[in-house]
Amino acid sequence: MVGVKILVQHGARLDISDTMGEITLHHICIQDKSDTLETIFRLTSDPTIATLADHDGNTPLLDCLSHGSHACAMALLELEDIGQMIDIYGWYAAHHAVKMGNTEILKAVLKHSSSVKGVKTLEGKSLETIAMEASTWFGSIKSLIR
Repeated sequence: MVGVKILVQHGARLDISDTMGEITLHHICIQDKSDTLETIFRLTSDPTIATLADHDGNTPLLDCLSHGSHACAMALLELEDIGQMIDIYGWYAAHHAVKMGNTEILKAVLKHSSSVKGVKTLEGKSLETIAMEASTWFGSIKSLIR
């Protein structure tokens, strides 16, 4: 983490992408390195860094959710602008949270200012369907969906 701090303080560009279009934040989020993510947020003045999508249209938040990176997802969901919340398969951030069975993330997604209700995947699956298929259709998840 000290290395990241030094790089950012000396002007390292965080918006440079690899061949997949992923920037540093994507990789940090996939690996669930929330301490590094929070360090970058403290040191950067670029509010759009968390909204940048890779070549597949995935933002750092979508990468967090599809890789089960709970801590980074929660850190991103505290931001006002987190970019696109629907991936190329039509999976909305809430679909991923329901599949993971993570009540805390689902609450944060549903409360976020860019939240959208009633979104279905490209296959036509609702939050209820995803929860039933993932065996998370009970308790808090079920209550939040209803």
